[in-house]
Amino acid sequence: MSIKQPDGNWGKLHARLLHYFDVEELRDLCFHLGVEYDDLRGEGRKGKARELLKFCARDGKIEELLTAIQERRPQVDWPKASEFPQTAVWQERKVEREIVADHRQEDTLRKYLDQLQGLLLEKGLRDSEKDAAVRSVARARTLQALERLDGTRKGMLVRFLYEPGQYRPDKE
Repeated sequence: MSIKQPDGNWGKLHARLLHYFDVEELRDLCFHLGVEYDDLRGEGRKGKARELLKFCARDGKIEELLTAIQERRPQVDWPKASEFPQTAVWQERKVEREIVADHRQEDTLRKYLDQLQGLLLEKGLRDSEKDAAVRSVARARTLQALERLDGTRKGMLVRFLYEPGQYRPDKE
């Protein structure tokens, strides 16, 4: 998404960033926002400030940017996040992306548990020997699931494995 007009609130914000922040302070803002200053596409301070605004607009970080600059220059009359109506739409999209990601996580865990249940009930995983192929399959699926899951769901997976009878150390 691009900032199309150099005037209006975007233009004012850009002009004030340039007036009140030098290169090192812009770098500090980027660091605070989790943006790599050198990766911003613009050339020079003016271009970097413009690209920082575009980045914040795309990623729904305008409010975070405004809070950071207000803390650093409280004497300046900065625009409010509500003066950037597009940010509400971007925030909605961000929430939608988070919901989709959450559904993917939930789906990954559900598929893993279904697969492991099949190995336990149909392939005799629980009573298999240490070097049995079914154990290798279970181990591979477990590692794959752990790579894809967030911390909360990893905890759920591990709790499932340690429930009575689900997991036991390799047979001697």
